[in-house]
Amino acid sequence: MNYLSRIIVVSVVLISCLSSVCLAGNFPSQAVKAAEKFTQLLDNKEYRSAYSASSALLKMVDTEPEWVKERELSGLLLGTVQDRKLVSIHARDTYPGLPDDEYLVIYFEARTQRKAKAAEVLLVSLAGEAWQVCSYHLK
Repeated sequence: MNYLSRIIVVSVVLISCLSSVCLAGNFPSQAVKAAEKFTQLLDNKEYRSAYSASSALLKMVDTEPEWVKERELSGLLLGTVQDRKLVSIHARDTYPGLPDDEYLVIYFEARTQRKAKAAEVLLVSLAGEAWQVCSYHLK
């Protein structure tokens, strides 16, 4: 491969990588803010408030007492989240167990009291003009 061909290949690869990074910035900041607000409620053990702020889809899957109990058990097992870092956001138009719609999967790398490396995964969707959490998992 000659020098010019190498420059072209490297340029194409760099442009592709930069485009991917730029695309991450195109996701609505309100969706990330909704996810962060939701996780703050959980950090403060305001489980009922988090449930109230969640989407109708989450409420169809779990009743409030069931959901609160799951969060409390998770807190006992892993401890509260001490630190989190936004890692990625992926758009999806389908999600297992939920109707087809436009969703964002927001992935945080987290550290809890009893787990050095955990993952928080939130699924959010636009309900009217507000982003709401449809699903939350701490793994």
